[in-house]
Parts: sequence; structure tokens; C-alpha cells
Amino acid sequence: MIFGEAAIDGQSKSSFGVVVTLLLLFVVSFTSCKKDLAEEKQFKEETAIQKYIENKKWEFSEQTGVYHAIQKKNYGYQVAVGDTIAFWYRAYNLSGLVFATNVRYEAYKANLDTVNFTFDSTVWIAGSNTLIEGLERGLLMAREGQQASILFPSAYGFGDNAVGPLVPWSSLIYDIFVIYTKNPSITREKGVVADFIAANEGYSLQTDGFFMKTLTEGLGAVPAQTDTIIGSYLVSNMDGVEVARSYSDTLVLSDSRLPVVVRLAMPLLKEGAEVSVLAPSPLAYGITGTNLVAPYEPVLYKILFSKIVEK
Repeated sequence: MIFGEAAIDGQSKSSFGVVVTLLLLFVVSFTSCKKDLAEEKQFKEETAIQKYIENKKWEFSEQTGVYHAIQKKNYGYQVAVGDTIAFWYRAYNLSGLVFATNVRYEAYKANLDTVNFTFDSTVWIAGSNTLIEGLERGLLMAREGQQASILFPSAYGFGDNAVGPLVPWSSLIYDIFVIYTKNPSITREKGVVADFIAANEGYSLQTDGFFMKTLTEGLGAVPAQTDTIIGSYLVSNMDGVEVARSYSDTLVLSDSRLPVVVRLAMPLLKEGAEVSVLAPSPLAYGITGTNLVAPYEPVLYKILFSKIVEK
């Protein structure tokens, strides 16, 4: 016998409708409550993460619930989707319980069962979705040579699963160090930089990764990174086409509008100095470029430091 509408009449049909309505209301209500609880849980976790960062006094950036706090600044290549990268890591919860690492010393220090870990750098193709979501997204905010902490709620980690010593709903922290990031564009740019340096004498590599050549020696004082100075800069691409210049003769070295390489180079100069700087793309226009500068293209800066106006 087939059970269908033909078998339901009068009061039976009315009762059936009430039951269905109540059932639908229960499902909607249950789903809504579940969603509200999940959102409340994530809010509490993110609040705890923000409090953790605040207590540590870390500078950080955040993208949709994943936090990236730089521990050791470096101006290496930004990690991009498709890059092959290698990195070291140490993973723990907000209470400091270390549950995973690929650094042998850190494993011994945390009394981990070293039989279960491989103590080699982790090699990963960025964007391959082979790591937990929070770590993947955090690594895409990192740079080569940079030491940082990536923090994220359980929704981007192990969720309601208990993993090893971790209880369900654990917010996680990964301390990471990106050893290298590779792609064909990076290889090409490194070749362009090497060819330029070989063909142009006088450029020396500076600590932050740019090359500088002195055009005019300075004889005066050296500025601090908070000083206001009289100076200028002009930027050209590798074909000699101007792409940018200073917005004023008076420059505040702490002003975020100043190109990062200008802020880094000025404190190396004395009053009256003029220099030429070759800036690889991580210190210039990066992996996106502009309408005048291609992605992964180095540029040349001519920088003049005349005098200090205000300390």
C-alpha cells in the first residue's frame, strides 16, 4: 500500500499539517540556535586571541579571523598562491601547551613523543589546501625570512575534535619561520638584480635587502627614523622610466606614505648625501606591481638627504 495524500482526509489531513509545521519550526529553531552558538563560540575565541595579543603587546594584522603577528621583521618575498615554500613551526594553544613542531629542540623542550614527528622543514605549495585552514591563510600573510606568530580560532583549526592533548574548540597559535619562497617570477627577478649589480660597480648589499651606491658623500648629522628632514627621492623602473617621486621636499621619516626603502635608507646617510638604491620588489611594488611597474620587478631610487629640520 502506498502512503500518500489520498490516504489522508479531513481531520487526519489537518493533524498531519500541524505536525509537519511544528516539525519544520523545530528544525528551523534548532538550526538557528546551533548557528547562534557557533557564532558566540567564535566570538569568544576571537576575543581571547585579541586579549592574548594585547597582553603580549604584539603588532599584528588580521584577515577574517586569522591574526598574523610579526616577531622578527624581514623584507623578503611575500608568500603568494602557487609558491613553493619551506618553513619551521611550533604549534600550541593559548595556554602554551605545545602539541606539534618540526624543530627537534622544541619537541624535546615540550616533552613530545619525538617518534611521531619528522624534524625537517615543511615544504608546502601555497594555496594547495593541504594544511589546516588557519595555518594556510596565515602563511599567505607571511614573508620569506620572517619570524611570526599565526593565531586563529578552532573554526579554522580542529573544530570540535580532540587532537592529541588538545581539547575540542581549541584556538591555536603557530610560531613560524619562512625559510624560502620560490616561483618562476622570483627566479627571474633575482637574475635581473644579479645582472644589474654585475654591470654596475659601487652597489653594496644592505642588511634589509636593498643595494646602495653613494653618489655624493654626506658630511653632516645622521637622521633618526622619527626626524623631519629636507630631502627627496625619485623612482624609475629598470628601463629608466620615472614611476614616482617625493610628494614634498620636507619628509617625515616616520610617515607611512614614504616608500619603505626610503625610510630604511635615510638613517644610513649623512646630511648632504645622495645615493642610488636598487630595491628588489619586496621593498618596492611587490607581487602586484603598478601600471608602470610589473609584478616582481626591481626599481631604482635616487635619494637625496639635505638636512635635518626637526628631531
